Amino acid sequence: MPVSDFDFISDFSALDELIQLIYQGSYKFVVISSVDSVSWTIHLGLTGSEGRWWKGKWTEKDIDKFIGHKSSKLVETFADRLAETIVQGELYIGDWSPDKGAHINLTLGPSANTPVHVQLAEMEPQDAAAYASKVFTEIALQAQSRKCQLHAPAYSLASVQSVPQASAPPPGQNAAKIKQLEVQLAKAQEEIKETKRHPPPVERKPSENLLASRASTSTRFPEFSCHGRSFAMCVANLWSSEGSGPSGKPVKGASLANPNKKARKYQELEFEDDD
Repeated sequence: MPVSDFDFISDFSALDELIQLIYQGSYKFVVISSVDSVSWTIHLGLTGSEGRWWKGKWTEKDIDKFIGHKSSKLVETFADRLAETIVQGELYIGDWSPDKGAHINLTLGPSANTPVHVQLAEMEPQDAAAYASKVFTEIALQAQSRKCQLHAPAYSLASVQSVPQASAPPPGQNAAKIKQLEVQLAKAQEEIKETKRHPPPVERKPSENLLASRASTSTRFPEFSCHGRSFAMCVANLWSSEGSGPSGKPVKGASLANPNKKARKYQELEFEDDD
């Protein structure tokens, strides 16, 4: 791969500003990956009271040695895989020894067919302190955008995660809905035409005179029961209930069949004695 075609910042940008923790035995390490215009750099810090730092880098020569002369696109793919390895925590400290001057390395993808090894050298205490100060300065600059808080508020992350993501409808779904609406519209139009050709019968309302006549009839003839009574008694009750007779009670001497007429009187026949 020609030197002029290689650009660390663009081709290895996926490996810039990554940070991860490594737990190995009783030790805990922090790994920081960064990229500049000439190299890919790894910083390894041992947490605890010792506070030691190691540093290693890959240049263009190391990349050519590992993957050969490849196109810029293949180099980007290689960098993306390394970045995913760091994010997934597939890291291991090879040849680890707490002794001063020990040669250790950071292994990316230890279970892969071709793991990547970055040789690390321990930094001098002054250089390690300067690098730690640089990292904290970058953290402080980023905190200014969130009112100088060291960590982002928990609610902001939760609110972003709780917002439902709108998903695009499956292909053809809109066309199917439009077709269904067209069928329903055609059916409704056909029903309207059928209604115009065969209108339903109009329900005629009774006239006002007929309603008044019914009301008058119901007023003159209230309901009553003739069950168990003779016809004469029913007629008498009818006159009594509607109050249209001479009085509420039958007139003395009136006919039970027709209260307006007097009852017939029968005179007893007398026969003369033969004596």
